[in-house]
Amino acid sequence: MINAKNKIAILAYTAGLFDGEGCVSIVKCSSSSKQGFHLALTVRISNTNEWLINWLKMQFGGATCKMQTRPKNTKDCWQWVKSGAQARDFLVLILPYLFIKKPNAEVAIHFQNTKLRRPTKKHPISSSEWILQEADFILNKKYNQRGKV
Repeated sequence: MINAKNKIAILAYTAGLFDGEGCVSIVKCSSSSKQGFHLALTVRISNTNEWLINWLKMQFGGATCKMQTRPKNTKDCWQWVKSGAQARDFLVLILPYLFIKKPNAEVAIHFQNTKLRRPTKKHPISSSEWILQEADFILNKKYNQRGKV
């Protein structure tokens, strides 16, 4: 995990990397809830440098994978991923150093903080909980939209 001596430098570097190569997503996942799906937080960083992706895993945990092969004339691409409360905890660490994705991170942190549990048919979430989650989902989708916002 993070070395205390280099903590600020590592967090600032990672925030810059995340601003350029990262993604904050609130995604729909199928479930046995009344809605037929639940919303989940995911953060990821993609890069063609496998060493960098493995370094992120060493520093912050999470999972890594090689993405599907692209056309023959392109490099392989690797991805580092965290989800749920672990994704929120990562965003909280780098939040003070974020610039471009700071609003996305704030929405994601709010989303995960207000998400009490995964809903089921037997124990659905309340309408007010659902409205809060759906609002964060829509706002996150707007932040991630390509082109003019």
